[in-house]
Amino acid sequence: MLKDVTYLTFFDIQDSERFFDVINNCVEPVILCIPTAQSTDLRFNFILQNFLTWIDPSGKIPEVKLKCTNPQDVEHLIQLMIENRISKTY
Repeated sequence: MLKDVTYLTFFDIQDSERFFDVINNCVEPVILCIPTAQSTDLRFNFILQNFLTWIDPSGKIPEVKLKCTNPQDVEHLIQLMIENRISKTY
């Protein structure tokens, strides 16, 4: 059975520690979507998480696109977006 897929784009992530805490607590893979690279599960991928924070000298993450299949994970990520206003709709 195919699962529904939800794509979420986060912008201007100020609190990367909180962001990765939510990611690491997800039940199913949270895939980082990179157009020129292989998709990778971001949960507990500390090398990739550190790389994302090294992009900006202040540790902010300017933009990240994620793919989720678990409805509860999506709900937690959307709640994080609402709390931190780090999303845009288009």
